[in-house]
Amino acid sequence: MKFYNHVNPKLENYISHYWTTAGVLDAEKSYKILPMNHIDLIMPITGAYYHMPKAGVLEDTTQIFFRGMRDQSIEVVRHGYVECIGISFKPWGFYPFIRKGLSQYQNKLVDLKLENVTLANELVTITRRIDSVKDVVKIEAIIAEIETALLRSLEVESYDYEETQQLLMDLCNSEGDDMEVLIKPYPIAVRTLERMFNKFIGTNPRTFYKIKQFEEASRAVLYDGQSSLTHIAYDANYYDQAHFSKAFKKFTSDTPKRVRQNKTVLKSHMIFE
Repeated sequence: MKFYNHVNPKLENYISHYWTTAGVLDAEKSYKILPMNHIDLIMPITGAYYHMPKAGVLEDTTQIFFRGMRDQSIEVVRHGYVECIGISFKPWGFYPFIRKGLSQYQNKLVDLKLENVTLANELVTITRRIDSVKDVVKIEAIIAEIETALLRSLEVESYDYEETQQLLMDLCNSEGDDMEVLIKPYPIAVRTLERMFNKFIGTNPRTFYKIKQFEEASRAVLYDGQSSLTHIAYDANYYDQAHFSKAFKKFTSDTPKRVRQNKTVLKSHMIFE
C-alpha cells in the first residue's frame, strides 16, 4: 500500500489520509481484514473486491463502497489482481458526508450510491480517469479532484456539527473506556454519549475503545517482530497476555501467535510517504 497524508486543510478534521493498493493475494490462502476504529471509503479501479462478511454470504463490491465500523473481521474469499484508491476517515469524520446514523452500517459493506448518490457519481467520474494507481503524480492530481467533490458535498450538507465534532474528537483521542471518567469534563450524560457515538461514529463508546486498543496491538503483532506478545499486551494496556489473547480471538477468531506466524490478515503498515 502507498499512503498519501497530505489532506486539504478544510478536510483535516474529517480525513486521516488517502491510500492506494495494487496486487494479487495468494490464492492458496484465506485472508481477513481486521476491525479498525474508523470508516474507509473504497474506490475500485481494476478488478473487484470479494468479501464474506458473514458465513455463506459473498459480496461482490465492484462499486464505490464504504465499510461501516467493525468489531468483526471480514474474510476475503476470492482473489485476483486489484487496484483501488481509498479514503480513511477519522472516527468522527464520515457522518457529515451521508448524514445518517452510522450504527446501522456496523459490520456491513455499503454501496455509496445508496446513501449519497451525488457524491458517488462524482467520484465515479473522477476515478474513471485513473489508468493505474501506480502513477503517483496522476493520483495526487486525482486526490485533489476528490477533495473538491468532498468539499462540495459538505457545502450541500452543511449544518452545525463543529461543537459535536470537537467533543467526539476529544473523547476518541482519550485513553481508557471508563465512561464516567471520560465525560466528567463535559455537561453530558452517559446515555447521551452512547447515542452520540452510535449516530456519529457507528458503535457504542466501549466497543470503540476496545477496537482502538485492539488495532494498536494487532499492528504490533504483525509488524513488530522484536516484541514479545506479553510486551505487546502490556503496551496496549491489556491486563496480561491471557486477556490480550482472549480479546484478539474475539475480533479475529484466531490467536495472536497464529496470526503472527501465518500472516493471513490484511493490515496496513502505517508508514507515510
